[in-house]
Order: sequence, then C-alpha cells, then structure tokens
Amino acid sequence: MDRIMSPGTNAAQNSKRMKLLLTAILLLCIAAGLLGCSAAEENDADDTPVEVTVDAPSTVSASNISGLSLTVEKKEYFSSDAKIAYSLENSTDTEYTFDASTVSIEALRDGEWYRLAFRTDQDDLAFYSEGCVVTPHSVWTGVESFYFYGDLVPAGTYRLVIGLTPDSDLDPSVIEYVVAEFSVVE
Repeated sequence: MDRIMSPGTNAAQNSKRMKLLLTAILLLCIAAGLLGCSAAEENDADDTPVEVTVDAPSTVSASNISGLSLTVEKKEYFSSDAKIAYSLENSTDTEYTFDASTVSIEALRDGEWYRLAFRTDQDDLAFYSEGCVVTPHSVWTGVESFYFYGDLVPAGTYRLVIGLTPDSDLDPSVIEYVVAEFSVVE
C-alpha cells in the first residue's frame, strides 16, 4: 500500500525536525561553551608564574684570592627583571676558566645561603655550556638569567656565584668561587 500524506502532515514533521535540530545545536553550543571555559581555566593555570625555590644549602665560600672580584651591574633588582649583568675582574697573573655548570644564583634564607632549584615547569629547558676564559689582567662581562629558576622572583637577598678553575692547576676539581650579593625588591 502506498502511503498518502497530506500537505499538513509534511509541514508538521518538518517543524518537529526543525525543533530537534535547533535543540541539538543549542546543546552543542552549551557544551562548546563549557569546554571553552574549562580550556580557559587550564590556560590560566599554565600562565601562573613559577616561583623561584631553593634547593639545598650552599657549600660555597667566597675565594680569598686577591685580584679576583665579581660585581653585579646593580645592587638592587626588581622582581620583574629577568637578567643580571655582571663583571668578573681578574687582576692576577693566572688565567681562569668557567662555564655554565659553575654559575649559579643563591638565596639567603634564615641566615644561610641556598642554591636555587631549576624550574620544573618547562620540559625543553636546556642550555649549552661554552667554556669562558678570563685572561690575566682582564675583565669578563656576562649576563645570568632568572629564567632557568622561575618566573616570579620573591623579594630578598641573593648572590651570584661563579666557580673558576685556575689554568695553572692541572687538577680540574680545584675551583675558586667568587660571589656578588644583590637584592630583589618588588
């Protein structure tokens, strides 16, 4: 048997389909909005600055070699400053070397120095280490970055530490440390 539809029945079915379609679109929009809010909250969490944290107590004591000195460009940095410019003066007759592995920043906490911990929120955190030579009677200038330690540097007292190996010594484990203190303010 052939089914015969009246024009009114076809219009009623189309109206019903249209309502279902609009309801489905409305539900998809609501779901997309909820997912968008969730993603925005996730992104906000990713944008939260990582605070600089301390790692372990420092074992470094400053060198007593006359003629080696380390100074930082400013004695006071803002927490928004990302880099610390420094100068390393060698007024001795000895050549010294250092690399990134012997440069660190330490924080003063409760009267003791602590080495800053490297940040853990960056999977691709890497740097290369090129040896630097500080020749006799010269000044080496460089820059150290807080980026490797975190984004938010709390106010406090810090020091830049550089370990130098004298080239006249055949034992590479002999390291002389020079330090320069500075403050971070908000």
